[in-house]
Amino acid sequence: MSRVDPRAAVSCPVPDGCTVEPFAVIGPEVVLSPGVIVGAHACIAGRTTLGRDVRIGPGAVIGTDPQDLKYEGEDTALEIGDRTVVREFANISKGTTATGRTTVGSDCLIMAYAHIAHDCRVGTRVIMANAVNLAGHVEVGRGVGEVDGVGHALGDGELHRVHVVAERVVQRPRPVEDLLPG
Repeated sequence: MSRVDPRAAVSCPVPDGCTVEPFAVIGPEVVLSPGVIVGAHACIAGRTTLGRDVRIGPGAVIGTDPQDLKYEGEDTALEIGDRTVVREFANISKGTTATGRTTVGSDCLIMAYAHIAHDCRVGTRVIMANAVNLAGHVEVGRGVGEVDGVGHALGDGELHRVHVVAERVVQRPRPVEDLLPG
């Protein structure tokens, strides 16, 4: 059984096991999977698909139009994988016609105030620190921990730690395993 607060505005089907808190707004093209929790005052719009057990924090803005001057209202999408947690006031835009979609993999943690722009590809098990901003078309590979900021069109590898990178990487970040003891 789902729990939808009567003060929420929900225009899409809500499957069993979902919770929608007060004043959340969920648009008609949104697809919720079982177990999704949407926090108070969150906004989920556009052709957005949320995987099983995704948690959207209070005030998060998910699936809205990209902040790209070339975008002219085309039909694009956002997909968020299973068990991903998007904390309060984070923003994830849908794609543009360049790729058609923005994707965030399963088992990610997108901390408070983070921004994932249009056409980004965020792999599985990625952790994005508070207030991180990914510019458009950024690819972050699986298992990247503690992303602190990435500039436009940077393709990052897998299992790395990324700290404030703008436009290009001069030296490839060390793999996370190199930072662990033993």
